Amino acid sequence: MATTEALNRSGISPKEIEDVSFGNVIHNGNKRTAYAATKAFLKLNGDHLRMPTEEGIDFMVDVAQKKYEVPKEIASILKQYCT
Repeated sequence: MATTEALNRSGISPKEIEDVSFGNVIHNGNKRTAYAATKAFLKLNGDHLRMPTEEGIDFMVDVAQKKYEVPKEIASILKQYCT
């Protein structure tokens, strides 16, 4: 199943992934939570995210710093790491 389809079907958007990672209440904790939530969400929807944990956390930091065009670019990157 394509990652973009899983995101669309569930009603959770890459924008919401960005929103979780952007909060600074627990600074790095939010990035780890965003990565874990994204990984769990994709698994529940039939995709296995095979992005290494530290790389995933760095990705979430980049999302939080708005280094990606939302939502297309985030979904595209996630799709590269899903099986």
